[in-house]
Amino acid sequence: MDRREAFRAAVIKFVPPEWAFPDNDTFGVEGKYRTIREVCEGVKDDDQVLPDPTVRDLIWAMHGDLRLIEKLGQSRTYATGSRCLLDLLNDRVANF
Repeated sequence: MDRREAFRAAVIKFVPPEWAFPDNDTFGVEGKYRTIREVCEGVKDDDQVLPDPTVRDLIWAMHGDLRLIEKLGQSRTYATGSRCLLDLLNDRVANF
């Protein structure tokens, strides 16, 4: 899959009931296995608008975290989405 498809797959890992401990998950991206952090790094400068289904899943994964919802609302791009997903991952790792 390409980097955008991988980002969508990474977002889905955060949506219940899929969520377990995604810090260890990897995805085949353009011939290499990448972690969620690496997937996010791959789209960190991508200003393309996120597809609506990805936005919906990302908001669902945020579980009402207004800080992240507002950040995504200001810019619905892969770049912003990747920062939000990394924040979610960091929060969950810290709470694990």
